[in-house]
Amino acid sequence: METRVPDLRVFRIAPQRPTGLWTYVSVGVWAATEEEGVGLEFVLAAPSDDNRYANLLGSVVYHHAGPPEDWLGLGSIVPIGEPLVEGSECDHFLVSLPYPYGPKLKNCEWDGGHAHFLWLLPITDAERVFALANGLEALEVLFEQSAFEHWNTHRPSVV
Repeated sequence: METRVPDLRVFRIAPQRPTGLWTYVSVGVWAATEEEGVGLEFVLAAPSDDNRYANLLGSVVYHHAGPPEDWLGLGSIVPIGEPLVEGSECDHFLVSLPYPYGPKLKNCEWDGGHAHFLWLLPITDAERVFALANGLEALEVLFEQSAFEHWNTHRPSVV
């Protein structure tokens, strides 16, 4: 990690209210992968304060900071390699816009550059297959039409 993203930090942000979500945010990926002053950072919502989520975010960052042909973008799907948590059907991340956080998180600008924040949304293998066959927008429509609980690590697949 030190060679790919030497300045990486993962911030763990506590929920604003007792029933809220923990938020894990990468900082430093931008500097390792930026092109012409533009780069990415990643955000992951989690139901608990658990180092597993920080480690998963770090794994995605490590993958993204590899060769440019492996860089992630909107609509990319990343295998986790195992269930998100024990008993979960979610075993992939969909790289998506940070919808739960509102438009203010989408971009962070400063003199000389800016970062786009993308959300790592846990999805099931069936949702991955559906997205590959039908496109990201079709999957997002299914999410909107269902009682989709993105924070629920044991949620059923929408497909």
